[in-house]
Amino acid sequence: MYIGMHKTWFWMQNIYLTITRLAQGSVKTEALAGPLGIFNLSIRVARERGPAHLFYILAIIGVNLAIINFLPIPVLDGGNAMILLLKKRRGAEV
Repeated sequence: MYIGMHKTWFWMQNIYLTITRLAQGSVKTEALAGPLGIFNLSIRVARERGPAHLFYILAIIGVNLAIINFLPIPVLDGGNAMILLLKKRRGAEV
């Protein structure tokens, strides 16, 4: 459990760092992959490295999705949370 929490924290930091570097322009958008790129990577990892590495990749994708989903973008959960916090701060009915 300790190793899993440590690795999750490690990947969370790396994902935030990548997002920051994307905004700064030091990481090119070509380094990102969409659903097809992720699928191709997963297939390649499963064939070359086996199921344990595939599950590791899937766990990283899960952490990535959780972080991206909670960014303060209006259509994502983070945007909804931000709007609710702003309403609460103004004293409006939530």
